[in-house]
Amino acid sequence: MSAFEPDRPRRKLPIIGVLLIIVAIGLLGGAYYLAPRFERSSPQIRLPDSDVLGLAPVEIAIADEGAGLKSVAATLSAGGAEHTLVSEQYAQPVSEKKFTVVSAEAL
Repeated sequence: MSAFEPDRPRRKLPIIGVLLIIVAIGLLGGAYYLAPRFERSSPQIRLPDSDVLGLAPVEIAIADEGAGLKSVAATLSAGGAEHTLVSEQYAQPVSEKKFTVVSAEAL
């Protein structure tokens, strides 16, 4: 053994292991912090249980139990044309919104 060789072996593996643990803790902390921003379920839309719609008003209910609704838009496509029924944006997210759509012929 020469004077330039150390008596103990090099310890690179524990330093790499500690760095990997620190990175893993950082990733888990970031995932915990950002988890509320990502939704796990899509908004639910409820329409009347009817095969035929007439001149009576139709109630549409839209609910989002996650982050809430920030905007709502409902369009009707008929004969290649689109008609906007509802288009709203909200300053604060809402969990549920109900709309009553009245036929133009019923007015």
